Amino acid sequence: MGWRLGKKAAMARGSRPWFKSLSRPSTPRQLLGLTAGAAVIGAVLVGWHQGRLCLVSYAQIQAPAEINADQVHLVNAPPWMDHLTHEELRRTVALQIHRRSYSSANLRHAVAALNGNPWVADVDRIRQRRDGGIDVLADYRQPVAIVAGASGYHRVDNSATELPGLFVTSQLPALDLPVIEGVQSPAKGPGNVWRGDDLVDALSLVKVLRGQPFFHQITKIDVTERDAEQRVRLVLLSSHVQIKWGLAPGLGEPIERDTATKLQRLARVLRTQRTIANGGPPPIVEIFGPTALVRHTPQSSVQPDSAGYARQW
Repeated sequence: MGWRLGKKAAMARGSRPWFKSLSRPSTPRQLLGLTAGAAVIGAVLVGWHQGRLCLVSYAQIQAPAEINADQVHLVNAPPWMDHLTHEELRRTVALQIHRRSYSSANLRHAVAALNGNPWVADVDRIRQRRDGGIDVLADYRQPVAIVAGASGYHRVDNSATELPGLFVTSQLPALDLPVIEGVQSPAKGPGNVWRGDDLVDALSLVKVLRGQPFFHQITKIDVTERDAEQRVRLVLLSSHVQIKWGLAPGLGEPIERDTATKLQRLARVLRTQRTIANGGPPPIVEIFGPTALVRHTPQSSVQPDSAGYARQW
């Protein structure tokens, strides 16, 4: 049985508020109408709630937790970067955009993740595009040489930072980079600087040789030879000759010839190396002294110059 509120009855009683009093009962027809209306409203509310839950669940299933790597664009990716490295860096960024949210926190996480990657020297900017993608502007570490280590061969950039990847001898030709042999200190792992004056000296020579038309004829740089003061004396190897460069660029003058003179001599040696070798074991050519000397030895190795004989060239 239902009841309607009666304001006048409450005022007449005086002792109770008007909203406490009740008036005459409703008819069965009215009760039926109220019950039916309440049932309809309840059904609508239940249906709306269940529909909302279904939509939320569907959205959570359909929407990925992160954006796709395809939506990340490395704006200034250098041409030397291989496909695997390119995709690795794109995935690194995509994984930081949780729930497709471009919040400042997620973007900061993306910057931190990239800065922690050995291939990235510095992140300049990460920005969202209007289409929902992301642009990345960064400086990348380019491999410039290969260093022979105890467990294999490692790539390094011009700052001696070790880059990902461990290689065997059969893979070196495909890398098309000079190999630095004889480095005394061990590798520290990708992303870490490989310490050692011998490696620093070799990389300073690589920097001078890069861009020269004969650069790719240099297959190895040996750093095992030292002078009386324990300074590294660099030896270059090509297919037919061994060239004693001397001290690292900028360290030999005025005792040794300047870098420009050494480069001229080196270019001439490499142009005529077949003639110099004359079908025999690779001779040693010294280019650091007052004149260039060709030294033939039975083993033609990078041993002291007392063996064999020398002639001006």
